[in-house]
Order: sequence, then C-alpha cells, then structure tokens
Amino acid sequence: MPPKGSNNDCPTLADTKSEEPSSTKDSRVLSPCRRRILVAVSVYVMIISSAQAFGWISLSIILTREGHFSENCTQQELSEDNTCDRQQEKLSQIFSLATPLVWIGEFIGGQLLDHLGQKFV
Repeated sequence: MPPKGSNNDCPTLADTKSEEPSSTKDSRVLSPCRRRILVAVSVYVMIISSAQAFGWISLSIILTREGHFSENCTQQELSEDNTCDRQQEKLSQIFSLATPLVWIGEFIGGQLLDHLGQKFV
C-alpha cells in the first residue's frame, strides 16, 4: 500500500486482474494514470507523424543526392548541381500528397477510436 500523499494512482497488475467491470461505473471515464499514459502516447505519435512534414527538407536532400527521380533529367542538368527541376517537382508532389493523407488518416483513426472504443481499434 503506498504511503499517504503519494501520487501513485496507477493500478498494479494484481489490482487489474481482481477488478470486475461494474455496470454502474461509466466505462468512458479514464483514471488519471491512464489519462497520462494516453497523453504520452498521443504526443509520441504526433512527434513521429510530424517528422514527415517537418523533416521533409532533409529527406528531400538525401533523395536528391541518391538520384531518385533523376531518370527524367538530362545529363547536362544533372552535371551542374546534381538536381533538375523535374526531379524537384516530383519530390514536391510526393510531399503535397503525403502531408494531407497523414492528417486525414489520423483524423479517421481518432474518429474510429472515439466511436468504436479501444477494444476494436
């Protein structure tokens, strides 16, 4: 048993096994511990998914150096600075398509989680 005044409100594994679901208890109310865990996981997912948007400049430099989408460029364009306009247009198209798709996917996933609950999503 934790001492009085401690902020240890997370149940242990033994506590969760012995608990029976109560029909009178609202199943949508989260304990403070689970709420903190949910916030931590949400922040982690946001950091991982925002890397696609905020890290794109570094990634596009790497993709350009490795020669992705350079098949549409002439040798003269590539010899100057190893990039060409058509290559940059392709990389911009990928970014323009991927960014809204990530956010739309997160929105749909959040709506499914809200409506179906944690057990189904």
